[in-house]
Amino acid sequence: MNDVRPGTKEIVRDIFGYEFDEVVFVDDINRVAEVTRALGAGFIGVPASMPHNFQREEMVATGVRHLVDDIRKIDVDLLRTVDQELAAGTHWSGR
Repeated sequence: MNDVRPGTKEIVRDIFGYEFDEVVFVDDINRVAEVTRALGAGFIGVPASMPHNFQREEMVATGVRHLVDDIRKIDVDLLRTVDQELAAGTHWSGR
């Protein structure tokens, strides 16, 4: 896997065959949010809460609308909301 590591674009299109607005990534790193935003994919942020962590602020600056403190807080209602936003083109907030 280390020799050939697919990126977000390859995972969505080449491996799974989806359109970007059909997927939601969940991650704790803002760089993933930036890439998914550029591609038009969904994103839910789960930034770490350590005092020195800056991911939450960066995600907000990137336009992430949905942040949770615990991955267990991602439920069907949140996923439906993200799906509706992706379909309407309103998932990402402005910068």
